[in-house]
Amino acid sequence: MEWLKTDLNLLKVFHAVLTEGSVSGAARRLHLTPSAISHQLGRLRANTGDPLFIRVGQGMVPTARALELSGPLSTIVSALSEPEMRGNQGNLSSIRRSIRIAMPPTLEAVLLPPLYSRLDEVAPGIDLVILPFERRSYSRDLLQGIVDFVLSVGGDYGTESGITHDLLYSDTLTSVVGPSSPLHGLPLLDIELWLDQPHIYSVPWPLQDNYLDQWLARNKRPRRIAVSLSHYGAIPHLLQCTRLVATLPGRLAEVLTATWSELRMLPLPAEVASGEVFLEFAQSFADQPALAATREFIVDVVGNELRTQPHMCSATTT
Repeated sequence: MEWLKTDLNLLKVFHAVLTEGSVSGAARRLHLTPSAISHQLGRLRANTGDPLFIRVGQGMVPTARALELSGPLSTIVSALSEPEMRGNQGNLSSIRRSIRIAMPPTLEAVLLPPLYSRLDEVAPGIDLVILPFERRSYSRDLLQGIVDFVLSVGGDYGTESGITHDLLYSDTLTSVVGPSSPLHGLPLLDIELWLDQPHIYSVPWPLQDNYLDQWLARNKRPRRIAVSLSHYGAIPHLLQCTRLVATLPGRLAEVLTATWSELRMLPLPAEVASGEVFLEFAQSFADQPALAATREFIVDVVGNELRTQPHMCSATTT
C-alpha cells in the first residue's frame, strides 16, 4: 500500500474505529454519520487488502494486520491533529476524544467518581472508556495505541521498553465485616478469630497470585475461601446477612462502609499486604497534546487528591 497516495481522512477513520471500538463511536468522534464511516472503512479495506476489523456483537475487533498498522498510523494521525491542538496542551476543554483506560474492578468504585466528576467540569468533550482488566502485560496495547492508560496495582504489567509510569498513591488491605460476623463488635482485629471465619475471595485472577494468600501460605496460616467471586458487586449484600469476611484495598473498604452503614472495617497489619497504584502509558504517545493533558489531569486528581484525603491506617491486632 502506498501511504503517500492514501486519502489522509481514511487514516483518521481507521484510528477512530480502532480507538472507539465501533463504527458508531468513530462517527461520534469524527462528527460523521455511521454510513460515512462504513464507506471510508470500505475504501481503506480495499487499499490494504485486509478486512482490518471484524464485527463482534456491537463492536469492531481489529485484525492482526490492523494491529500491525496501529502504531505507525496512530503517530501519523497525532501529527495531523497536532497543528489544531498546538498551544492548547493542558487545556482539557479543547479536547474532543475518548480516553481508553484499563483498570481492575477494585479501583473503579474508588477512582471513577472523583475522576469523572472533575472531568465533566473541565473537559466535557472527553469520554471515558473503561476496559476490563486482566492480570497480564498491557505493553503491546499501550505501544500500539489500543489502550491509552493502564491503572494497575503494583505497576508490574508494563515492564517492557517504552512503557513508563506515574506513582499515584499507596493502599493497604482492610477486612470488612457485617453485623452477623463475630468480628463486628471487636475494638481491634483478632487474627486468630479472623482466620477461623469463612472468607470471600473477589479478585479476578488465580488465588495463588493474591498477595495476602501468599503471605498466609508463607506463614503456614491459610484462610478458608468459602465464596469466590469474579466481581465486587455482591459483597455488601453478602456481608449484610452472613458472617463472611471480605478483605479489600483500604480505599474500596472506605467506599463500601460509607455506603453501607452496618458494615465495619478492620485493617490488617501493614506487613500483611500493601500496594502502590500506578498510571502506566507508552512513552511514544506521551507527548501527544490530548494524552499529555489527560495524564497530567489523572495524576492531579487521583494522585494528589487521594494522597491528601484521610485514610484509615493499619491497626494493631490482638
